[in-house]
Amino acid sequence: MVERSELADEVARYEQALRTRVRARTVDGDPALVALHREIGARRRQRPTPGGAVTVGPPRAAAPVAERSPVDRDQPGTTGRATSGGAAGPGRVVAIESLGRTVKIFRIGRPKGFSFRPGQYLKLGVVGGKREDFSIASAPHQPDLELAVELREGGTVTPRLFALRVGDAVDIGDAAKGSLRLDADADHHLMIATVTGIAPLRSMVRDALHRGTTAGFTILHGASYATELAFGDELAELAAGDDRVRYVATVSRPTEPANRSWTGPTGRVDPLARMVAGGLDPRTTHVYAVGNGGMIEAVKRDLGGAGFRISTESYGGG
Repeated sequence: MVERSELADEVARYEQALRTRVRARTVDGDPALVALHREIGARRRQRPTPGGAVTVGPPRAAAPVAERSPVDRDQPGTTGRATSGGAAGPGRVVAIESLGRTVKIFRIGRPKGFSFRPGQYLKLGVVGGKREDFSIASAPHQPDLELAVELREGGTVTPRLFALRVGDAVDIGDAAKGSLRLDADADHHLMIATVTGIAPLRSMVRDALHRGTTAGFTILHGASYATELAFGDELAELAAGDDRVRYVATVSRPTEPANRSWTGPTGRVDPLARMVAGGLDPRTTHVYAVGNGGMIEAVKRDLGGAGFRISTESYGGG
């Protein structure tokens, strides 16, 4: 089990590392990073208590993934070292971002007339091949569709998607489906995800913020490897600049060589969720758990047993 004092120390160390990284990169003259650093500093000065401490309420923290440039949060897609992009029409790949070996983020031209509600999924595959369900990570107000895809070894769909290039056509189902949705009556939303399970939660958060919600969001994101934390940098930056959002990522295999640069919290995300939930009111908080089936069962057992309302969605296929 993650001890509160240990997590507080890890979070504090990471936030210091984040500030150091941002300061170092502003020296290079990146205007976007200069603006981001100033915004973070201004918001921290406005808060009565220092960020990074794990208190009775939800923790504030951020998680480094790959180095990426900040993006306009009202625009789709992200850019970075592993990203390729270009002009493409509806139903074609606009941009691809590789996060390590097993996760890719696809931005796809939105077919004319295709509508969806935040939290829903669509059918996707290569042209002429089988289709699988993938949650939509973008918000409805964005012109393109964004999807986070995790490679399934031996699968029939994800390996073929991973072979796609910018400009390639994809096969998208006619309509979005799914019942996962944001609880409009909740004052706070505790969101728990593993790897690409963050996709529908990101869609709901982006839509709610776009609409001007006053509700709060605590987003807990777990993965075996830091490179699997889809949208991690974006959510960390969002949390640093918006007091409605808190983001904590944790890596469950910190001793693996691939995680040697990780400085954030460690361990599985479900024990972290259990700890965070202890400072939240079940009467005003809605919990969402998306991703690994084992994590979902643990959340349902621990938080459901504590009186929280829980919405879940598990992933399978390949």
